[in-house]
Amino acid sequence: VTPVVVTNKKKFASVTPDAEGEVAPGGALLTVVPKEAAQPTA
Repeated sequence: VTPVVVTNKKKFASVTPDAEGEVAPGGALLTVVPKEAAQPTA
């Protein structure tokens, strides 16, 4: 068992698991979606 901890979740729009149980090497483990960059105001 290898734990995975995302310590800065607030910087991402979402962090969701893609798999449960065993994951093959190279297999998808998490989907991490970045927050969109702030749009500059004119």
